[in-house]
Amino acid sequence: MEATFDFDHADLGTLKGLSGILSSKGKFKGLLDYLEVEGETDTPNFALRTASHPVPLHTVYSAIVDGTNGDLILNKVTATFLHTTIVAQGEVIDLTTHKGRTINLDAVSDKGRIEDLLRLTVKTDKPVMTGYERLKTKIYIPERDEDLIDRMSLDGQFAIGDIRFTNNEIQDRIDTLSHKAQGKPQLGAEGTEVSELRGTFTMGNSNVKFSSLAFGVEGASIALAGTYGVNTGELDFRGKLRMNAKISQTVTGKKSFFLKAVDPFFRKNGVTEIPVKITGTKDAPKYGLDLHDKANQEPAGSK
Repeated sequence: MEATFDFDHADLGTLKGLSGILSSKGKFKGLLDYLEVEGETDTPNFALRTASHPVPLHTVYSAIVDGTNGDLILNKVTATFLHTTIVAQGEVIDLTTHKGRTINLDAVSDKGRIEDLLRLTVKTDKPVMTGYERLKTKIYIPERDEDLIDRMSLDGQFAIGDIRFTNNEIQDRIDTLSHKAQGKPQLGAEGTEVSELRGTFTMGNSNVKFSSLAFGVEGASIALAGTYGVNTGELDFRGKLRMNAKISQTVTGKKSFFLKAVDPFFRKNGVTEIPVKITGTKDAPKYGLDLHDKANQEPAGSK
């Protein structure tokens, strides 16, 4: 058996958490219980519920379909949106009596754009940063009737480089951090470069847990661990700021004189270590010292 297919106006909104109108064309051959399928899809207005920012999505795929039960083995799916490409492989199969099918994928993105991923996944008027991204993750979505995003589990690693912040306030904070960490608090803004941001993460029940998150600027490095609420936007990160300068060197005048008394308490092996935290929400983050019970807990990967 060999034939071609062509259909359109498939409403992805029937899957809770997704939206968009999909069209597809391709060809298949083989026996009913082992159909080799090749094709492509176009969804000009694909969106996730978490962001509701439609993007044009194009995929090219190769798969094996069991026509007797609808199980699907994905040999390769190449999905492209904006300036980013994600390549995945895995299976979409019926494992339980629950409604739907279990989705189990391995996905990789290399040399994509972080602003594209943020636009697709985060509800914000403008992505907070731009830069290249590398991503590798396992995606698992069990069979249930709940929102797809709420069911989704992720386990992966990522890196972001050539970072540029689109928010002037954030860039000013980065500039100030670098200057103080070098013991030069009097310097003005200059567009400080940020090293590659790396991290490992898991996601479950719409909550992303970062077991390690690290980046640096001239004079300082930061290692954090914490959580981000996909539905709420809540942040809770704790970790260590390590900088070359002593605390007394981060300010000028009388403040510098009085802070010399506390320098030894935060100096370790020639580096100043300060426990820090980031709380609040993605739209209104709060930065501060973590001087309580979590201050001395080393985040994973910080050594």
